[in-house]
Amino acid sequence: MRQILQWLPAGFVDQLRGWAGLSPRYMKLAGEPGETALMTKLGAEERYLAMIDEPSPWANLVAARVALWLPLYRPIRYASRIRSPLLMVVCDNDEICPPALAVKAAHLAPRGQAVHLDSSHFEVYFGELFDQATASMLAFMAAPGRHAATARAPRPTEQLHAA
Repeated sequence: MRQILQWLPAGFVDQLRGWAGLSPRYMKLAGEPGETALMTKLGAEERYLAMIDEPSPWANLVAARVALWLPLYRPIRYASRIRSPLLMVVCDNDEICPPALAVKAAHLAPRGQAVHLDSSHFEVYFGELFDQATASMLAFMAAPGRHAATARAPRPTEQLHAA
């Protein structure tokens, strides 16, 4: 709750700027405990930054207005409506996103499946755990009935924006 109270002033300022047509007011995505950031578990900023290869356009920033709706965001309410195959890669030691919710989403989705990794929120992006997660995703996509090869070709306007 204290963290949400830290988000609110930055979120309101950013939302007002948005309504006025001004550029976003940013806050950190990952920070240390006590900072105004979305993820503030000890070591979160260091582990987040370790994922980014330099040089990179990625910054440790997010538009602060996201903090206004994030506490209300409950995607689990819609899990039972997901008709496509769903794979939840569950980091059993995740200190940021509760693993129980990912398991519940996989259970509620009619074609849901959960793969468990002995990992924290950020560990899954490195080394052997990354390889395990990637192998699980590739196997899931390659399974019969997944229709992994049905991606549509980009529209001409999308090709222009990608260039």
